[in-house]
Amino acid sequence: MLMGSLLSLLFLFLLICAFQGYGGLALRRLAPALADDAGIAAGLGIALFCAACGVIEAWGLASRPLLLALVAGGVVIRLGLRMPPTGLLQGMTPVMALVLCLYGLYLLNASSWTFDFLDDMHGYLVFPERILSEGFIGRDPFQYRRIESGLSGGGAYLYALFRTLFDVPHMRLADLGIGSVTLGLLAYSHARREGLRGFSLTLALLLALVVAHCSPNVNNTADTVAKALLYTLLRLIFALAEETPSWRRAVLFALPAFALVSLKTTNLAVDTGVLLGFYALEICRKTKAAVLMEILLAAAAALTLALPWMWVCQQLAQTPWFPLLGTGTLGNSEISGWTAPYSYILNAGRIGCILVPAILASVLIATDRQAGPSRLLYPAVIGAGIVLLLAAQGKYTIAGYRYGHMGAATLALFSAIPLIARWSQRWDLRRAAIACAALVALGTTATQTHSGHWRGHEGLVAEAFTGGPDQGWRDGRDRMIRSLRAMELAIPEGEPIAVIADWPSSLDFRRNPIRVLDWPGMVGPPGLPDSTDAEAWARYLPSQGIHYIAYSYGDEAGLPRARIKRDIENFSTPGNFSPFQVALLVKTREMHDTVMALKQYGQVVFDDGRVIAIRL
Repeated sequence: MLMGSLLSLLFLFLLICAFQGYGGLALRRLAPALADDAGIAAGLGIALFCAACGVIEAWGLASRPLLLALVAGGVVIRLGLRMPPTGLLQGMTPVMALVLCLYGLYLLNASSWTFDFLDDMHGYLVFPERILSEGFIGRDPFQYRRIESGLSGGGAYLYALFRTLFDVPHMRLADLGIGSVTLGLLAYSHARREGLRGFSLTLALLLALVVAHCSPNVNNTADTVAKALLYTLLRLIFALAEETPSWRRAVLFALPAFALVSLKTTNLAVDTGVLLGFYALEICRKTKAAVLMEILLAAAAALTLALPWMWVCQQLAQTPWFPLLGTGTLGNSEISGWTAPYSYILNAGRIGCILVPAILASVLIATDRQAGPSRLLYPAVIGAGIVLLLAAQGKYTIAGYRYGHMGAATLALFSAIPLIARWSQRWDLRRAAIACAALVALGTTATQTHSGHWRGHEGLVAEAFTGGPDQGWRDGRDRMIRSLRAMELAIPEGEPIAVIADWPSSLDFRRNPIRVLDWPGMVGPPGLPDSTDAEAWARYLPSQGIHYIAYSYGDEAGLPRARIKRDIENFSTPGNFSPFQVALLVKTREMHDTVMALKQYGQVVFDDGRVIAIRL
């Protein structure tokens, strides 16, 4: 385990070098003054990778050799560009050395985290396996989480990069590693440009790592990478704000803006907000025709980058972008009715607290006549981002899913750098940095955030102190995976299989076409039967070319009846009221009964007490 973790860390830093290579090459052409900025280069390289993945996805070209060749090509370009080091060692202090040692332990720990959340086991972990087995994320019309994420898919390719060489647990570094390293580089280079040195610089780096680590990491999505991409967009806006509007600026702004949405549609609000704020100010300050032309060019560039993903979504769910351009095969159930309004109000309040540095920085800079060009830029960009971010908390159902943490945390971090620069002569930052480092030490070496709560029982470092995750849980997972693989071998090669099970990612997608019903009864091709009608399902699945269905009844497909009952009660209370979540849970329970009833309409070809497979 230790050797695998160390090798995955080495691969992580090769990936960062590759991203810097591609991003640095783009900067040399589009913004030469920024070409040596290691942070912006890495962020822009990630955006270019997400753009390339859209083409790969649309044409089904993905493979281990191709992805590894992209990494090797980026590293070669990075070496050829002879980009200078970040200057990190030049500004090293004892406290910074301590911070980086703790961060190294954090990455080592994160490199072996396990996955035990329903979204991961039924949905997100399937995506990298499909990419490497089928050449793309797949056109599985039953896979709910693929459809509801809209254009999203770039994050799955980041996870697939690690899956090319390493086992499933190491994929955590695709977000926590790539995202936190890039965010740290961005904040560090930003702080140096603001003139920070010594302990002030250490505090800026420390804040970046805290922001990277403290995420509502509830499932296998690239939230930390999204923070780095938003920070890249902010850095580009502020670095190029005084330049004349041009196609070069339009392309540079479009790349991270598009990439953010390719990770998660819910990033759209703050993404759009900061650009609207910037261009509103540009229209007031510069030639309107030139600014409007740049806006059109940026929009056209972002749309061009999104077109491959939109085409895939149309093939997948009969809508080019769920739910903004239609709900397709999901209908209107996902966006009807308010979800947990009191929870949204509460989380909007928490976001307000996180945003205090952003609001404070904007006010101070706007009232400081010595601030120069950034005097109006900060309140325009940060203010617009905050407004759209908070407004997004009132969206319907799943649209407000992330509660805006990514945007709030990034705006706060970006605004904290100039605050530190202005107040570094007034505060004893030495004590502040030491105190913060001590607090981070408690959290980053042996914990992660999961569903909003701190946990200290996962990861390589945690295992050394606590014995690691519950061994019984691991044994149960391994037994289920063995059962699923045995089930697949009992079905003729090439036959499509509909699967309602934990860990469908463990199946061989090359051997059989796998249709993952991750929210059974809620999504599928037109004509989806009622979730209680077994006879209709016995006709419907064969009409879709599927004659085999498998179900892990030993664990009731990850949602035992007791948990379904508890969750229905929870989402029926005023504080967490969610008709959408209740409908999902009810249909899941009904589908479990329906699948077992299919035995009377077909032949049981496999049943080991945990997994059953039926031929219809």
